Amino acid sequence: MTVDKESDKGPYICNGTQSSDPEYTQSSDEVTLTVAEKPEPELTSDLKGAALTGNSVTLYCTLKLQSAGWKFYWSKDTQSRETETETNHYFIRSVSVSDEGQYRCRAGRGNPVYYTHYSDALWVTVSGESPPVSLIINPSRSQHFTADSLSLSCEEQRDSTGWTVKRYTL
Repeated sequence: MTVDKESDKGPYICNGTQSSDPEYTQSSDEVTLTVAEKPEPELTSDLKGAALTGNSVTLYCTLKLQSAGWKFYWSKDTQSRETETETNHYFIRSVSVSDEGQYRCRAGRGNPVYYTHYSDALWVTVSGESPPVSLIINPSRSQHFTADSLSLSCEEQRDSTGWTVKRYTL
């Protein structure tokens, strides 16, 4: 049987007839078949514009129907090779120009694997570099107390020509 429409859903049984006594039949237990449209994932990212070289980017592949057992498959620029993840996000640690491109995702589960449709494409644009400075706290510890003395300084990590460095209080 090929399931090709939602109206194929519903209860099914099968009957067995004994060849020596055609009047004698037995029925299987009823099985209810649920049919739904193939899911189409939505691909989003944590970007608010272009990614800066060296920064990280996370892509999210979201399914409307939330259920367990899905693995996620990621492709870039319609490459035939896909990267598989157990979670619905794909993390690019240190973005470079080679990461720029058109990304798609899909999900799959089961054996043999049942795949969803591919998501619409999401463009990741990479431009420029991260600022060449770091904020240094001295003394370097995670907690400070009132009346502690500390210093905050912006230090250049590489050539900062063309950059304006400002310090802000949050």
